[in-house]
Amino acid sequence: MADFDYFSVEAAALAFYILSALFVNSFVIIFVITVLLAALDFWVVKNVSGRILVGLRWWNEINDEGESVWKFECLDGEVCICLLVDLVAVPVQVGTPKLN
Repeated sequence: MADFDYFSVEAAALAFYILSALFVNSFVIIFVITVLLAALDFWVVKNVSGRILVGLRWWNEINDEGESVWKFECLDGEVCICLLVDLVAVPVQVGTPKLN
């Protein structure tokens, strides 16, 4: 189920971005919906797929000196390369301009 969520949200964002020009003429609407789908993709990868598939967790703590410290955990001490590629590649693909 986590694999389906992982790829379906990503595919929805990319498919909407590519096919939206056929149905919507407003760049603002396309941009806003694409950004919302990309944010949803990030949330799903961080909170659902990352935890279920790889055991990733990260959070921010404030130590005794008042400094912000980020904590990162992984199930086996390894990070799945597919999640890292997804977090970098999809925003790059969505951010490239359309070719008319």
